[in-house]
Amino acid sequence: MVESRAMRSPRESGPTRQQDLGVAQLGWLAAAVFVVSAGYGALMPLIPDWLRPLMGDADPAALARHVGYLSGIYTAGILLGAPLWGMLADRLGRARVLLVGLIGYVASLLPLLRPESLGVVGIYALRGATGFFVAAVLPVVPALVAQYTPESIRARRFAWLGAMSLLGFLFGPGLNAAAERLVGLGFLSVLVQGSSTTLVIALSAALGALMMLAWPQRFPHLPPLERRTQPITTEHPGAAPWRSGFSTVWSCSCLPALNSASCCRASATPISPPERCR
Repeated sequence: MVESRAMRSPRESGPTRQQDLGVAQLGWLAAAVFVVSAGYGALMPLIPDWLRPLMGDADPAALARHVGYLSGIYTAGILLGAPLWGMLADRLGRARVLLVGLIGYVASLLPLLRPESLGVVGIYALRGATGFFVAAVLPVVPALVAQYTPESIRARRFAWLGAMSLLGFLFGPGLNAAAERLVGLGFLSVLVQGSSTTLVIALSAALGALMMLAWPQRFPHLPPLERRTQPITTEHPGAAPWRSGFSTVWSCSCLPALNSASCCRASATPISPPERCR
């Protein structure tokens, strides 16, 4: 009897324990947040260039109004997509939802290489679709990090995710400046037909495709929600740690889309219950 108890695996003898993310896995998750944030920062200045040929002799006020609407529909895509992707992530697995989000992100960028064939309505639809698929990345990444990160270093990792999101927004406009210089090179100028706008879209899509190629095959395994027999244990079971990560990246993604200056802060340490008075 003693030997049989000693030979039991940890899975059989007690609750399921958390597995920590590896360095490569954590780096990939941070890079995914960086790439989709950089895509927003890079494509936002290009919207007037897409609209001018399609709107003809529209006055600057109408053009500015459409730029604001396109920013809003991107954010609306995140707002609508986040709860839907969250439910799917709980049932199908968060790693799968992340991969679907990256595939959709790249697929929604490629048609923008020919905006004249889309029309104004098509550009609206694609920007909304991009926001919808980005919602499968930004909120799900911190949820995955929270789930597989020890509580003692969870706040630090959330801070890094928020920093990577903000760095992506800053990197995006720099990508436009780099494209202006690269388009002067002979072979690149032929490929993109002398258009830096085409090059920026192609680079943004290429970064998303690179993330799919670098997909880490072995995330810590977590069965779908309906198949779990025992919950993942933490020191504070009722704290729902994913909420802190969601608010971290959510604030970093939505506030720049509304063109407001913000400071991205989140407290990732759950509040412990008060000690019982002796």
